[in-house]
Amino acid sequence: MIRRLFADVLADEGFEVRLACDGLEALEAVGERCPDLVLLDLQMPRLDGLAFLEVLDKACLREFPVIIVSGNGRAREAAPMVEAVLQKPVDLDVLLQCVARLLRAA
Repeated sequence: MIRRLFADVLADEGFEVRLACDGLEALEAVGERCPDLVLLDLQMPRLDGLAFLEVLDKACLREFPVIIVSGNGRAREAAPMVEAVLQKPVDLDVLLQCVARLLRAA
C-alpha cells in the first residue's frame, strides 16, 4: 500500500515510476533499465534492501542515488552508502523534496 502511495505521489509530480514487489524484481528492473533514483525499503521479500545494495555494488551496477525508507531507526548505520534515509512514517513533502534534491545533484 505504501509503495503504491509513493508511486502515485511521484507520478502526480511528473516522475516516471517503476514498481518492484521485492528485491529480486528490483534487480531485474535495474538490469533492464538504469533508473535515475531508487526508493528502497530495507524489509523486502526474497532479497532485502541491504542485500539488493550489495549485489548492485559488487556488479558495479549502482550508478544512481538511493533513498532508503525505513522504520528501522538504525537504517543509516546499516546502509551508510546511501544518499538519504527517510524514517517511516514519511512526510510526502519531505519525500518529494529529497527526490528533487538528489535528481538535481545527479
